Amino acid sequence: MNVFGITDVGKIRENNEDSLYFSDSPVCALPNLYIVADGMGGHCGGEVASSKAIEFFRASAEACGGEILDILISAARAANAGVYAHSLSAAALSGMGTTLSACAAAEGKLYAAHIGDSRIYLVSRENITQLTQDHTYVAEMVRHGDITPEQARTHPQRNFITKALGTEPEVFADGLARDVSAGDKVLLCSDGLYGQLPDGEILRAVSENYGDNEAAGRLLLELALKNGGDDNITLILFDVN
Repeated sequence: MNVFGITDVGKIRENNEDSLYFSDSPVCALPNLYIVADGMGGHCGGEVASSKAIEFFRASAEACGGEILDILISAARAANAGVYAHSLSAAALSGMGTTLSACAAAEGKLYAAHIGDSRIYLVSRENITQLTQDHTYVAEMVRHGDITPEQARTHPQRNFITKALGTEPEVFADGLARDVSAGDKVLLCSDGLYGQLPDGEILRAVSENYGDNEAAGRLLLELALKNGGDDNITLILFDVN
């Protein structure tokens, strides 16, 4: 698979609390693996939470067998337990947590486990579809019809997360299995990207560089920084073969 990933601290934050991992080669029973995590909490808790979540997730995935979606969901549960336990090890880490969006693609399907407000998109030349559901207060308001998606983009509580990995002893990740086609692209990103770029702008940047994921990814980062860059920005873009 043609894959590109990048993370940037942005223009405002002092620390980068985002983490990413990708492998387009097999990871034990998984044919490939892509993860974005956006941490939160304390002086250094966010960056610890996101990096530890990926560490624990990978350790679990590499030890598991079975169906792809089951592996992803089980690994998310193990990552939550690991991050939560680690948060109890030092006062500076108390209450830390992270989003986590992880996926793998095989035989015409995309499988994912998701917690928080990072996102996974399916992108073609003409369309962009958000596959994951944001676990946020404003997303719930949109789903209930209380506000519009446009109002949600500037709502003062748009960053209030209703579900995160590592903040409680147990959490249940959303799981999905979606049909995909050869030629489609998958984009994982933190809110530092989509918070600065509406879906239409993301689609335009990818479509204009459809044969070059690195060029598309670097353009997305450049545009997010140009539009403010007020959060850490992380993305992974890969082709579905």
